[in-house]
Amino acid sequence: MEKIRVVIADDNKDIVEGMLTYFHSHPQIEIVATASNGHTCIKMIEQYKPDVVLLDNVMPQLDGLAVLELIATYKAQQHQDVKFIMCTAFAREEIMQQAVRYGATYFISKPFAFDQVERKILQCADNPPSVSMTQQVSRLLSACGIASHLKGYLYLQEAIVLVYQNRHTLNAIMDEVYLPIANKHGVTKQSVERAIRSAIQKIWAQEPLPQEMQTLFSATAPKPSNSTFIATIVDKCEL
Repeated sequence: MEKIRVVIADDNKDIVEGMLTYFHSHPQIEIVATASNGHTCIKMIEQYKPDVVLLDNVMPQLDGLAVLELIATYKAQQHQDVKFIMCTAFAREEIMQQAVRYGATYFISKPFAFDQVERKILQCADNPPSVSMTQQVSRLLSACGIASHLKGYLYLQEAIVLVYQNRHTLNAIMDEVYLPIANKHGVTKQSVERAIRSAIQKIWAQEPLPQEMQTLFSATAPKPSNSTFIATIVDKCEL
């Protein structure tokens, strides 16, 4: 069985060296090249034709978004099978939407654990899930402190599954995520949005913040948008 070929693009030497060590002799994953800036990243993609690119958003010369945009605009046909995992310390909704538009498959928030990166790479290679998506989402939402009796819990569960199945739905979340859920439950898409927002608000009102939330988000971070919260949970799912 051929290994999954990965290019790492990150200007943080400690992260790159750590991942090279972590994936050394990995039975399924091979790091074929690294890059510390966007220009080199594109060259490495051209040269090595990887299966997966782990792409930091903040890099010299060309950032991650610019790399995605250039490839999507000029080289989409040659690299249509490459999966991009975007790494960012700033999970802003507009950045995520742009990245999805240009072809990002998954997101990982910095700082991250190497085993989280490993799971995402394996997901990109379409490894079969060991746990059902619904079970995984339910466990994560409960660990985040969201009460299962809330409407927002159910809507979040369904929204996360929809986004997992098609990340591009984040670009039009009201119509492509909230509307199908609303139609299913006989409510409006605005009601779905409010219920999800309310559920997230209740988490942030807890003192202290649940441990799982402190792992996913900084304890001092502001309340995330619905889109950011949903995307972060999708990234966390171990499938």
